Amino acid sequence: MINLNSYISDKNFFIKNTLFVLQFIELRHFYLRNSSASIQMKALLILTAIAMISLSACNGSGKLEGKWLYAGGVYNGKKEGGTEGYQLQRTYTDKKFEAVMIEDGGEPQKYQAGDYEIDGNTCTETETFSTQPSKLTNVPVHYNYQIKNDTLILEGKLPTGMQVEEHWTKMK
Repeated sequence: MINLNSYISDKNFFIKNTLFVLQFIELRHFYLRNSSASIQMKALLILTAIAMISLSACNGSGKLEGKWLYAGGVYNGKKEGGTEGYQLQRTYTDKKFEAVMIEDGGEPQKYQAGDYEIDGNTCTETETFSTQPSKLTNVPVHYNYQIKNDTLILEGKLPTGMQVEEHWTKMK
């Protein structure tokens, strides 16, 4: 099955999609001028289906909902790999997120939770709970986000000044 989210997160998706639709409109006019009624009807139905799929794909922005596993990142230009001996997981629901740490063989321990909003390619997270004292509690943090295949990429500058690019892999 095709994962539309990977196409939607592509910055050139809208341009590619628009060119694709325009080519089909041109093709539709050609068939309508040069075909029998049966072929015209089939072409019209196919083009309508393609247009509906394209329009519905443009309305989505790659939902965050689900569980994500930390896979590494870049912090102030320094690349760091995934974790060893424990996992960091994030779960996004409709408008909330929760982060847990799971040590090998252990139970999940919640370390962070909060609210988030999506606006275009911006994800704004507001931490409302942290097990550690944090300067980020109740402070909105704005990330540019994208979903490529099964990877969520969050890029931004924290209020502390740190530049971050985190990679989270979708859990099945």
